Amino acid sequence: MTPVRTSICATLLTFAVAVSAASPPDERTAAAAATQALAHDLLWRRALAAGFDDGTGAAYPDRRQAAIDAYVGSRVRPVEPSEQALQARYRDLLGRTGPQEYRIRLLQSDDAAAVRSAHERAKAGVPFAQLAGELSRVPSAARGGELGWVGFALPPTLGQTNGLPLEIARVLPHLAPGEVSEPLVLADSWALVLLEAVRDTQRPSFASVRETLRALFLRESALAQARALGEDVLREAMGSRP
Repeated sequence: MTPVRTSICATLLTFAVAVSAASPPDERTAAAAATQALAHDLLWRRALAAGFDDGTGAAYPDRRQAAIDAYVGSRVRPVEPSEQALQARYRDLLGRTGPQEYRIRLLQSDDAAAVRSAHERAKAGVPFAQLAGELSRVPSAARGGELGWVGFALPPTLGQTNGLPLEIARVLPHLAPGEVSEPLVLADSWALVLLEAVRDTQRPSFASVRETLRALFLRESALAQARALGEDVLREAMGSRP
């Protein structure tokens, strides 16, 4: 299934469930399925009216779907971004990085006593990777807590830390390479972080990422148009329900 068709189907199903949210679960599922089926039929009727099939596709599901895909393709036309828009996106991406990147290992657990014990053992010389492998309760434990290189704009702010908990991002600039943090209290757990190394942020040139940014713009444009089309068809479907 193409991204465009996936987006439309997701829109139809999400809205179909939402409009029946007050119903019991069994009725809600049935209503969602009925609405989605009706919306699919309306897409077929639009494809037929637009000349993407001569009507014989009604008896052949693959041909029917091909006509719907062709109709959707005719309605979803990604907008080519301007050079100014590409440059603005590039500047925005650079603005999300700071002057340095940090290579770190993480030990995270909801057991506060275990984290405090790990901190004392790390100070006594036990390798951090060993401690993370034993005690951490997040996926990076399988790699000895390794998270690789991370960077973020300074000062760290919520939602702008490339996925790191804000408490960890705040402490990293104050650690020296090889240093382990004090136990950190996160929203629902405790953590230790080891700063392994620091380097200047690797910033790609605009020329090296221009085509990647352009592809991202085109995809975003196509998906936005697909969602709008899906919502339009769903409104028609809901208006057609008895």
